[in-house]
Amino acid sequence: MWLQRLRLLLLLRMLLRMFRIPSLHFLLTWEVITLLSQLVFALSILISTY
Repeated sequence: MWLQRLRLLLLLRMLLRMFRIPSLHFLLTWEVITLLSQLVFALSILISTY
């Protein structure tokens, strides 16, 4: 449940930043955040299986 909240907060923050930061930098940070979220999701799945 807290994972979904964290993702929503990150999405909102990135949407707010998108209007201020150039598009290239935004895309790079977006890729990094999506990678991090996927890693956290995979870790949560691994933890739940044990």
